[in-house]
Amino acid sequence: MIEGYTPLPEKMPDIPEEAVSKGLVAFLKYLHAEGNLRPVGLRKHIASAGNGTLHNELTGFSDKDSRVIEANAIGAHLITQIWPKMHVWMQANPGQVGQAVDMHASTLADVPETTLAQRFLVNPNAGFGDLRKYAIDTCQHFVNKEVSGALDRGDPAASRLRSIMLDPFYKSYQNDPAMFVVSGFVTANDTIWGILNSIHHVYRKQYGEEPTREMYHKLALSGKDLALTIATAQLGVFSVFRGHVEGDDYNRYISRLFLNGLAIVGDKDTSRLDFTPDVLRAIGKEYLSKIGDYQPVARTGCPALVAPGIEGPNVISEYFDWAQELGEKYYLPMLEK
Repeated sequence: MIEGYTPLPEKMPDIPEEAVSKGLVAFLKYLHAEGNLRPVGLRKHIASAGNGTLHNELTGFSDKDSRVIEANAIGAHLITQIWPKMHVWMQANPGQVGQAVDMHASTLADVPETTLAQRFLVNPNAGFGDLRKYAIDTCQHFVNKEVSGALDRGDPAASRLRSIMLDPFYKSYQNDPAMFVVSGFVTANDTIWGILNSIHHVYRKQYGEEPTREMYHKLALSGKDLALTIATAQLGVFSVFRGHVEGDDYNRYISRLFLNGLAIVGDKDTSRLDFTPDVLRAIGKEYLSKIGDYQPVARTGCPALVAPGIEGPNVISEYFDWAQELGEKYYLPMLEK
């Protein structure tokens, strides 16, 4: 029994041991093959998505898959427009993360470094919780500002995304293209902060001691690879992962998926983070039980994977680097006291 999880029904699809014993990369390869999923490269579609014309060019896909491809390609286009502005702000305010008044706020209130440090000193058990919250608020501010402005200008990509959001498949976004883009940032936040905050917990549980700063850094780098691998998953697989990150599985903002589902594999020189076979098996059974219900077969991966970073290869990689730097600056020193 995995701690914190509701038992799955007895009659669930079987997952072969070799699909879960070799880690996340092999596991996703197995699930994508079982689902007969069709890989689709988003990068080549970004220009047409930005012009709002991609729907006229997609052939050989079902209507549902075409809408998924187009929505994600437009998402990649919008992230490409938004990220440089976020990056400039982040670089101009080192050690600060914005706090929006609410989801549709038009101004940011800066949080000084000393304020963040004091919040950790008052409640160190919160882990990365405060940093995660402020980072999400920053993303919401920039996304809402840019997407709202694009809609006001009659931008074809934003307008087209708004029409796609009318599809019942996207009803959770309330016909709001900004909410669609924000949701990607929120999930990225939860994944990145969840991985980073889990390192000490997993290391202590496995070895009975605290990791050195050097080991923490090494495991964090492997966590970055893990986050990038999750981002390659097909929408249906990713939704199951997200369901375990969100919902009621939080422990001080951090999901049990990471606290109880990660392990350190390899010897000291090759140590890296990966998911345990038990948690992969649970996710795989849940996904395979849903095939045919509503899942599209197009596999695009996360739009941020093809949105270029300013200094890194893509937005996910660059965002992880930023989060890791903040965590090592504010969180590690407190654990080392």
